[in-house]
Amino acid sequence: MDTTRAKLVSRPLPKSLQTSSASTVINVSEKGAHAHKPSTFNEDPTLQQGHMLGKHTDFSGEARVAQVLRWTSTSALIANDIFKSSSETDKSRKRKANTPEAQSTVIGGRLIIGTNAEDDSHIPAQLQKLLSDKSLVKSTVEDLEGQSEGYVSQALFAESDEERDKLLEQSRVGYQQARHLSQLHQFVSDDSVFSNFAGQARQEIADHYEQQNADSTGSAESYMYGLKNRQKSTSSMFRNLRSSLKGGGTIDMATNTKGKHAEQRIVEDVLKHHDVEVERTKAARGFTVFSDTPPPDHLNMVVAGTKPPCAMCEVTEQARQQVAQSPTRESSPLVMRRFKDEHYQTGNLFPGKYTNTEDTHVHGRMKAQFSSPDTFPKTRVTARKRADSVANFKAFKDL
Repeated sequence: MDTTRAKLVSRPLPKSLQTSSASTVINVSEKGAHAHKPSTFNEDPTLQQGHMLGKHTDFSGEARVAQVLRWTSTSALIANDIFKSSSETDKSRKRKANTPEAQSTVIGGRLIIGTNAEDDSHIPAQLQKLLSDKSLVKSTVEDLEGQSEGYVSQALFAESDEERDKLLEQSRVGYQQARHLSQLHQFVSDDSVFSNFAGQARQEIADHYEQQNADSTGSAESYMYGLKNRQKSTSSMFRNLRSSLKGGGTIDMATNTKGKHAEQRIVEDVLKHHDVEVERTKAARGFTVFSDTPPPDHLNMVVAGTKPPCAMCEVTEQARQQVAQSPTRESSPLVMRRFKDEHYQTGNLFPGKYTNTEDTHVHGRMKAQFSSPDTFPKTRVTARKRADSVANFKAFKDL
């Protein structure tokens, strides 16, 4: 399986955050003529059609970690909605359920999930409970597929092309959610599925590494160190992910700060405890004094979720990368890695107030980006609906 459509983006992280005394709130809604209304589909009609045809991003090698993290993020939102549906009143459920955003990473030997929910503290237990119950997984998958079939039937009688497209998009999202939950359950519960999945990833890493180093003049020892480090890191991430999801390990929720996005919460949560996270990650990935290979210079922090990073988070990540590469700042050994669909690299920017970052340098870059009539429209790169979000999220009801 090739990764032609899974574009790798690696971004060094700064070693620490600096707290800004200035306001860290950006009110995107006040941009007037530049305000961007949420859009369900890509604004380019040709890409919209490709999206409707259900094309998928291909994953191989280390990108398979991102694949499992996408399944995890989708399933976390499903678990959240099941919990809310059974524990809240109708009015409260409409307000709190159907969280549209989740991102995940595996770092320090455990899974970290970030959402934009008002309260996501129940998600770890509910996600583990869902994945441990085969009957509940089966019934949930059947419900999602049934809803999707219903949307397709409704689309046949739609009164306009716009209504038909919205119904087909809801159907696509439902089928994708069902597929992700089913695949994650197999990854967690079936030993043979897990072994085959991890083994295939190791082989793909070896194949890619051989291609990349075909013309290398380095020593055989250096070659083997590099290959073993990549395979060891990826295998440990799979094991840590599975252990966390099965209940034998830990699932942490990134600090829930109102106004921040899931991506921002995860990265800033890790950097607040930077030195501890680095040491935990080295140990979890087998790079100890007893390791047969020296630790790598960089520790990959794969992040993936229910959508491409939105425009706000994309600019934040670019700015943080610039800070990390500044000669006046010390870079972290942690490197954030995303495997993006090359056709849907950045999601849409939702109007509203956002707390953008706690890093002073990043904050300045963000304020400049979103206050300029020249740069602001460029953030609407490929305004895609958040890929695996619950289809009836309120932001899309009036489209």
